[in-house]
Formats: sequence, structure tokens, C-alpha cells
Amino acid sequence: VIHTFGDGLRKDPIPISGSIVNAVFESKASLLTRDAQLDKRFKASESLLEDDVRSAICSPLWSEKRVVGLIYLDRGIDQEPFTKEDLCLLSSLANMAALKIENAKLFEEALEKRALEEQLTLASEIQKGLLPHGYPETPDFDIAAIQTPCFQVGGDYYDFFPLEGGRLGVAIGDVSGKGLGPSLLMATLRAFFCSQLRIGRSLPELFQDLSTFIHESSNPGTFITFFYGELDPDTGSLRFANAGHNAPLIVGKELRTLSATGLPLGIFPERGYEEGQTGLEIEDALLLFTDGVTERRNESDDEFGESRLKDLAHGARGSCAQEMLHTLEASIKEFGGQAVLQDDMTIVVIKRDL
Repeated sequence: VIHTFGDGLRKDPIPISGSIVNAVFESKASLLTRDAQLDKRFKASESLLEDDVRSAICSPLWSEKRVVGLIYLDRGIDQEPFTKEDLCLLSSLANMAALKIENAKLFEEALEKRALEEQLTLASEIQKGLLPHGYPETPDFDIAAIQTPCFQVGGDYYDFFPLEGGRLGVAIGDVSGKGLGPSLLMATLRAFFCSQLRIGRSLPELFQDLSTFIHESSNPGTFITFFYGELDPDTGSLRFANAGHNAPLIVGKELRTLSATGLPLGIFPERGYEEGQTGLEIEDALLLFTDGVTERRNESDDEFGESRLKDLAHGARGSCAQEMLHTLEASIKEFGGQAVLQDDMTIVVIKRDL
């Protein structure tokens, strides 16, 4: 903002001494020159001579330990020079102005933060609505699950699908990254997966289309680890496909893992997927989890680890699904202590009762 006194506002550009401005920015202190024509600090300044500047004062505007602007005044050779009292007054005004600017900035930031928090809260509620509300009523399977997002929204996903003949479908996934972006991509995957699942195609074909869809719908480098399996209550058989997800565990007399049958979704869509086959005996449990569980760190920066998870799960064999889940959840919480949660965590337990 530039204003002149006497003849009103000038239409032509108003020159300001770059020498004085630079000196104030560099020193971060107010400056007074009573006679710029004789001041040794500015003797090389042609602009002061050309513009007939006799006296000038300039004060910086301080905000968060940095200069965000300044107030500059000058007088011509036919006017009285500025005094130390003038400089003191200008410095006081500059301090007041800087404080007002900072308060206004903080107020705007507070409004923006509040609007963002409201949007995140809404997104969190929408995402919670996409997760299962309770568990399918399946007399042959005992089910328990929990999800703990790192932020208000996350990139983890799990779901259950009651199928024909009493079969039960279960899915779990994890988008690379954390926060709002992964949560949106996961919601997109869920919608596409649910629509394609109803068509009734083979798992390799389904996962191939999922991978192509994610590759075309996301930025390069984004991928999703994803597992889907279908349990038959009559035989205990489990057919599944695993796109690079943490190997699920079958907790029985012996501990078994379900290895990947293809790469994570979205990396190389041209690469195919295979279907895996296994089975659950009565009293066996299928344990699904995301890497936020095994990579949970404590205050000493140690990882919870897959070995610890396996030992705890095998030790809880014979418990109902909810008790096994509670054992794992309590152990992870105790291990993490006060360390900040760094990733979303999801655990699903499905036990074959009959």
C-alpha cells in the first residue's frame, strides 16, 4: 500500500529506496536517516539522489521470528527531517501492525483447520459406514474383527460376504500410504470389488481386473495388498487369492500360512493371479491382519513382529474368536505402550466351530 500526502494519490510509480529497504531486511531493525544525501551508509544510492530524498525512516514487521513486511516513509529536501521520536512512534506502529497480521493469520488458519477437521470427521463417518456393522449370522463360524486407524481415516479395509450354500466370503486389504488419499482409494476398490464379486467369475479373473482397475485409477507407485477367501461350512475348505497381502494364518494344531498368489494390486496389471486351496479343521481359526499389526513399534523402536503374533495366536488356540482377538489386541497395546501409532491396524478372526 502506497500513499502520498499533499497532492493526493500519484498515478505514476512511487520510488522507494532499495538501499534502505535492504538494510532493514538484513539488519531486522528500524532505521533512521536524517540526511540521506550525506549519510555514508547510502552514499552510493543513486535513487536517493534522483528522488531528492532527504530523510527516511523504516521499520520491519516481525511475525514468527521473520520479517514479513515493513513500513517506509521519506521526506524531500525541502521538508523537515524525521527525528528519533518519529522512529520510535513508527516502530510501535509496526509492532502493532505485525501483531494484528499474525492474529489474522492465526484466525484464518484456525478456520481452515476447523473446516478440515469437519471434513475429516465426515469422511471418517462415511468410511465407518462402509465397514461391516456386526458379523454375518453363520452358525458354523465364530467371527470377530477390529480396526484401529492411524488417523481419522485410513487405508485398511475388511468385509464379510454371506454366499450361497452357507459359504462365507472374507476380504482384507491395505492401501499403500496413510490418511485421506488411501481411504478414498480403498472406498473405490470396495465398490468395484463388490460389483464384480456378484458376477461370479473365477478368483484369478477377478483379481486381474482389480489390479488393472487400481493401476488405471491411482497414481504411479500406489498399490494395494488384498486377500479374499471363501469358506465352505460343510467341508471346511477355503479357496482364496492373495495379492501380496500379509500371509494369513490358520491357527490349529499346527500353524500354517497362506502365501501370496500374485503381486499387490496395481503394480503390474499384466501379471496374472492364481487360486489357492486349503481347509480348516473343526476348532481351527483363520487369522487375517494388516502390516500395521506386525510393524507396530514400541518406545524403543522395536517391532511387534510376525513371530510374536504367531506365538500369541497359537497360544490362544481353543479360545473363541472374540477371546483370541482380545488377547492379540491387549498384547499389541501393551507392547506399543505410549509410542505413537504409525499405521492402520486391522485384525479379523474366523473360527470354524462345527
